[in-house]
Amino acid sequence: MSKNFLIITAFFNYDYPIRIQYLERFLVEKGYNVTILSSDFNHRTKEYFSPQYKNLKLIHVPEYKKNLSFRRLFSHYIFSRRCKEYCLKHKPDMIYAITPPNSLFMYLSSVKKKSPGNRLFFEIEDLWPESLPVPGAIKKILFPVFEFWKFFRNHYINCADSIVFECNLFKNYLSKRMKMKPSLKTIYLTKENYNGFYIKNLENDVMRILYLGSINNLIDIDFIVTILSELRESCVVELHIIGGGEQTGKLIDRCSISNINVCNHGVIYNEMEKASIICNCHFAINIMKETVFVGATMKSLEYFHYGIPVLNNIPGDSETIVKEYGCGFNVDKNNYRDISRNLYAFVRTDRFLDMRKKSRRVYEELFCPDAYYNKVDFLIKQEDRI
Repeated sequence: MSKNFLIITAFFNYDYPIRIQYLERFLVEKGYNVTILSSDFNHRTKEYFSPQYKNLKLIHVPEYKKNLSFRRLFSHYIFSRRCKEYCLKHKPDMIYAITPPNSLFMYLSSVKKKSPGNRLFFEIEDLWPESLPVPGAIKKILFPVFEFWKFFRNHYINCADSIVFECNLFKNYLSKRMKMKPSLKTIYLTKENYNGFYIKNLENDVMRILYLGSINNLIDIDFIVTILSELRESCVVELHIIGGGEQTGKLIDRCSISNINVCNHGVIYNEMEKASIICNCHFAINIMKETVFVGATMKSLEYFHYGIPVLNNIPGDSETIVKEYGCGFNVDKNNYRDISRNLYAFVRTDRFLDMRKKSRRVYEELFCPDAYYNKVDFLIKQEDRI
């Protein structure tokens, strides 16, 4: 008899294939009956939505306007509580919950206690409140609130049979705070392989730098513009933007003041169109504020897929990958001048083409669908044997 596998996520609202869909595809091929449980509120547009997706069931939740607000936390609380009610009613054999929200830990631990024989997976996609770009002074004021917020996760996470982490940085951080040690595994993000759209010969008269993804308050606009300004001392610089967000205007304005040319392509979902821009860029920006706690990004996955080296300041997994594979440069406030001043000369050497190949190799070894499926297969088989 086929087992019923329930995937829970509050954020099934992206216009590109997200990791949940790869997980769903894998489970369906293995013979599981799969249901995806999500909220009916689009976090990006702040509007209700009703996508037509075969295995998707939506839970109605309260709306909210601001990303960092008690109204948003209340919406997530209602979502988590209704997920518990759904699980108790339908009794899935396996539950794979993607977190945050942190309230899911508490409610699903209650489900696990009532049905201890069923398997419960938590995937840690982000760490709240650690990853929030909140100034230190505000963090001190909100310390009691943040500690209570963490409590939902740290206290109840131990009920899971297995925990999947988006990066080793999260795994190392949380494993030190667990009372018990469930099965822990890091499984990186993935995307389809679009062959033939990467590693091409580039003209070196202009340095084209790529920023792909959301332009929000997580990225360090000041540091990005500082690096580009330093690079502009040795060559003409173009910043190519694929994406958008509430901080787009600020980034463009800051570049304009610093005489950096900006080509704003907006949000692009067509892979061919996106590839034609990415493959004409020399380096890509993978830079966030130092206060953001994250080890790997969706944008770096895109960069590695197309064999474009990165300028990276993200610690943990990203820093280690850049160092071990030689697929770009780790930049910080101490070395950015030297790196920026030598970048134009570097792209005119054979070492640059070699770096592009190394960037592509990161995707092939760590982020391609086969790498993802192999790890998920091991994880599911491990739980099936228990």
